[in-house]
Amino acid sequence: MTKQRILQYIEFKGISKTIFFQSTDIKRGLLDADKMNATVSDVVLAKILVAYPDLNIEWLITGKGEMLKEGGLNIAKNDVKLWAVIESQQRTIEQNANTIAALTQQLAQKGDVAGAPGVAPTAARG
Repeated sequence: MTKQRILQYIEFKGISKTIFFQSTDIKRGLLDADKMNATVSDVVLAKILVAYPDLNIEWLITGKGEMLKEGGLNIAKNDVKLWAVIESQQRTIEQNANTIAALTQQLAQKGDVAGAPGVAPTAARG
């Protein structure tokens, strides 16, 4: 059951198993399907808790309590909110870049953009 909770935590954090294994320095076989019923050593638990200090050890081992330590939920919510803002800003940047490219192309076709590829500055065209 501890391994199931590890998988729940990985999913909650939105990270891949590969990232989880790299950040904890645990061998990837830990969460193989055929090993899901095997126990988790104290060394492995310690590595997980060092890498992920927001994880509640009681929940991890017993399933009781909350997944995250007191205050950890706020951090996780903030992470999610921050990623949403970053993704939104990235979409806006991409949309603006596309708009700028389209407008530059339109102006270049009219010959009104100094410095546009293939377009001489207005004073030089004279």
